[in-house]
Amino acid sequence: MGMRLRFACETVEADGTRSTALHTVAPSALVVAGWTGRDVAAIEHHIEELAALGVPRPSSVPLYYRVATQLLTQSPAIEALGDQSSGEAEPVFFFSRGEWWLSVASDHTDRHVESYSVAVSKQMCAKPVADTAWRWADVQARQDTLELRSRIFEDGRWVDYQRGTLASIRPLAALRDAWPMPTPRQKACS
Repeated sequence: MGMRLRFACETVEADGTRSTALHTVAPSALVVAGWTGRDVAAIEHHIEELAALGVPRPSSVPLYYRVATQLLTQSPAIEALGDQSSGEAEPVFFFSRGEWWLSVASDHTDRHVESYSVAVSKQMCAKPVADTAWRWADVQARQDTLELRSRIFEDGRWVDYQRGTLASIRPLAALRDAWPMPTPRQKACS
């Protein structure tokens, strides 16, 4: 039996009634979408900044990276090799009980390895995933207002490392649907 993730999945009915149910999901694929920003000029600027640091230019934008599902974790802490890794908050889609759900994860990546292979760097670190999710149909209309935020402990205090709304990312359903898989049950995208 493979790894299983557990989510407290929230739904909102037409009458406004909220409910939460536990969903257990056995991921069969994990795909990380990179270079997903809506502002093409900003993406190009970021690509050039990273190129100056030795990070290879992506072959396409956006670019989809297959990642081992075994790297997904809901543990409260992860271990990394060395001090050259960092995470970024990312939206996560998964399919369960006939519906799409939205959660959040960290695309923790080894930044040193990223300088010579982004694809390999994605395989170097565990990917922490939240244990709460929302029915996509309930949040899709307001996706651009949803905020992602990650913090780091620096100089003895917690500071924002990343903060922004999903309005800066291409529409999530379009990103999800752009990576072809045979059936929805096999898709997972962060």
